[in-house]
Amino acid sequence: KFNYNIKLIDDYFKNNNYQEIKLLLQKQRNNNLLYYKLFAYINNNYLNKTEHSNFFDNKFIWIISYDLDDTNIIMNFLNFYINKNEKKDFIFDQYESILAKSLSQIPEKNLNSEINFEKTANHSDFYQNLILLDNFDKQIFANMSAAFFEAPNQKRLIYPQLTNSFFYVLQSPFKLYQRYKKMFLSSEAALDELNNYYEKMVSYEKHISDMHEIKISSNRQNFKTNFNSWTNENVKNSYKGMLIPYLDIIKNSEETLNNLLYHIKENGLNIPINFDYVEEFIKNNSDLFSFEIENESLSNKERKMISNVLDKDIIKQFNLEN
Repeated sequence: KFNYNIKLIDDYFKNNNYQEIKLLLQKQRNNNLLYYKLFAYINNNYLNKTEHSNFFDNKFIWIISYDLDDTNIIMNFLNFYINKNEKKDFIFDQYESILAKSLSQIPEKNLNSEINFEKTANHSDFYQNLILLDNFDKQIFANMSAAFFEAPNQKRLIYPQLTNSFFYVLQSPFKLYQRYKKMFLSSEAALDELNNYYEKMVSYEKHISDMHEIKISSNRQNFKTNFNSWTNENVKNSYKGMLIPYLDIIKNSEETLNNLLYHIKENGLNIPINFDYVEEFIKNNSDLFSFEIENESLSNKERKMISNVLDKDIIKQFNLEN
């Protein structure tokens, strides 16, 4: 059965008949072992070749920030807006959670249930191809807090041919420090949260065998590394990125959310632009568009320590003083 399917797949790829390949694989979904073997075959032989970069129609739209909480307004807005306009299926979820769902279906003998940074660096294309194939008829909006990276053998965190666009929400390190100080009740712990990174494995999903938890670490790195990785001009241009200051989401909500929709549309997801829906979302969610209450102002010593988290000219350039 495997060899018969492979012959068909080779023929379909020769003629760029991608829809037939997806349908053929979907027919095998109930046979986990065969589905996975066929996916591994097309992943290793075809999916990373430039001539097949149009294999997937449903590319990722990424919403990223150092603190995942800062992606919530955009995720909520897009979920509301898309559901108002579109009839097809969409997925709105954290990237690691979407990945865990796909990995939970892999045959047990092929499963790596703990995805640390090294596995992400070596297999990120495999993971994202698997997600897109599992959900080939759905558009995916995924949020995450990972730092962008490029590794040997053309491996990277995300891929141009699998990405519609990304949005990186710029949050002020001063605001984050205050948030973490409130959370941890300690200025040392708050600074540590900005300056250091400790790899943490988080459980997301049980494997279908019920024998394993799928655990994934997010590769957030420290604030400076994370921030610089996504604001890099090459990364922005190659992955159709848009930088969104958190301040703009709060202060210029309408304009910012409209620009975001135009950016998605310009990059190939054909959504209608409806200003009334944007207005409706802002009106019905006024609680989201308010600043966090700061329990105390920062001392000069604290401001100085936080200033060292990013280069001074970058703090100025992106208006992150407050």
